[in-house]
Amino acid sequence: SLADSAMGFACMTVLSPSQMGTTVEFKIGFFKAVRMPDRLLATARILAHGRNLYFLECEIRNSKRQLVAKAASTCKAVSSEVRK
Repeated sequence: SLADSAMGFACMTVLSPSQMGTTVEFKIGFFKAVRMPDRLLATARILAHGRNLYFLECEIRNSKRQLVAKAASTCKAVSSEVRK
């Protein structure tokens, strides 16, 4: 959920106000266990895009800056206007 949200927010930074992004593909790899009360930092970025599709990646690190997960997703830009 954290990775999907981070990549969603990254995608939103390049969309127009009349658009929203929806995840059409998502993959994640987990590398280390996370235990309470560890804090996580998700860093997402857009790697490539076309007219309507954006390919993103996200790294999730713990408070020791160790990589605990890495995700990739494809986000599609769609109109946020309600059609009647």
